[in-house]
Amino acid sequence: MPSVPLPLRCKPSPPRANLFARWCQERGSEPASFALLAPLVMFLVLGVMQLALTLWVHTVLIDAAAAGAHAASGADVPAQSAERVVRQSLASTLGEGYVSSVEVSRVALSGVDNGFGTSTVEVVEVRLRAPVPLVGLVGIGEVAVVGHALAEVGPQ
Repeated sequence: MPSVPLPLRCKPSPPRANLFARWCQERGSEPASFALLAPLVMFLVLGVMQLALTLWVHTVLIDAAAAGAHAASGADVPAQSAERVVRQSLASTLGEGYVSSVEVSRVALSGVDNGFGTSTVEVVEVRLRAPVPLVGLVGIGEVAVVGHALAEVGPQ
């Protein structure tokens, strides 16, 4: 049986002749390799994209909590304005109904050093609870984020 000549790209140097000859005769293995590796690569890419979406949702929730805290930090501003601002800021990105609960409270922090001694500072705290996105924006569990703002004090 006559031997088939190797193409020019497969003409090896003499010490590696057997290895390259065997490698050049393996035809048809590329589709099988692609079929085995493509799902793994796709799974990895989709996992990285879902992680990026989860981090983006967390950042948007933190930003909304901070906006709500700043909106409710005025001297004569009711606490309900924080929930309204949070829902409005989330309406264009995640949707108004994405957050399951919005809690607004005023917290007194004591022992804050102001350069002249320690004093008590009042802070508005907005706590949001929302689902953790698992597949797309559909999620399980809950993530809680908190936003703070220094509360303004009216004239005394």
